[in-house]
Formats: sequence, structure tokens, C-alpha cells
Amino acid sequence: MDAWTRFARRAGRAPRLASRLAPLLVPLGLLAGPAACSGGRERATASDGAAAAERAALDLGQTYTGWLYRDEHARLWDRFGPEMRRAFGTEDSLRLYLTQTLAGLGAERGTPTERVDREDSTRVYTRVAAFERAPNPMMLQWTLAPSGTITGFFLRPAPRAGAAP
Repeated sequence: MDAWTRFARRAGRAPRLASRLAPLLVPLGLLAGPAACSGGRERATASDGAAAAERAALDLGQTYTGWLYRDEHARLWDRFGPEMRRAFGTEDSLRLYLTQTLAGLGAERGTPTERVDREDSTRVYTRVAAFERAPNPMMLQWTLAPSGTITGFFLRPAPRAGAAP
């Protein structure tokens, strides 16, 4: 049983669109260890490169989230990879899904928490925030290819503290 199926069973159900997107999502908690490097200078360069890639992913995640909140669906659609486009079907389907979802949540409030995780060359930007009409914090996640292309996306209730991922 894959991680998505286990999550869906624990949650009691999986939204129809989310189940269509499940194969595109990168499971949480899968972090690649640092590559072994020889020599202090090479190690510093590798570390600097990784830090720059994480900063770039953080910037892209914040940019894409801003587009999401400002209803700039065409800009998001332009950054979607082929699998994401197939999952949503059309830009209008994306717009409808996002508009309805965000209308139900209301505006983000408070200070969100953000992080970037790494799986090989893929970066996963995660943002957890409270919303006006959501009883619990929500987790928004963008999975990003090295080019910045969006290869995965979801918005769902954040796991409760202490809950198994």
C-alpha cells in the first residue's frame, strides 16, 4: 500500500481531485542525505550550491503561492509540468478548483511556517497557515523540478502535531 492510500484511509476519504493527483505528489519526509564530498573546499561549494537551490525553491514557492492567492491561474498553468496539466485537464478546470477551494478557506491569517525539503534534484516547498474560515491550519505544497516547473501541488488540512505522517 502506498503512502497516499495510507493517508487517505487515515483521513477517512480522499477528495476526487486529490486522488487523481496522488501519483504526482512527492511523499513528505523523504529527505536525501548530503552527498559525500572530499576536501573542505568541495564540501563548502556543494553546501553553498544546496543552500542557493533551497533559497531559490523558497522564493519560487512564495511566488507561486502569491499567484494562487491573487487568482493568477494562467501564470500557474504556464509553470505546470505535463503531468499536472493532465491531472487538471484544462486551465479552466484549474481555475474552477482553486477558486472554489480558496473561497471556502477565506484569507490567510497570521504568520505561516515555511520549509523546503529535498528529494534528489526535486525541491518541495511546504507552507502551513491558518485561514479565516478553516477550523484548522492548512498545508500547501508545491513540488518543483530543478527548472522551477511545478510537478506536484496540494492544499489540505495540516497533520495534527504528534500525528503520524
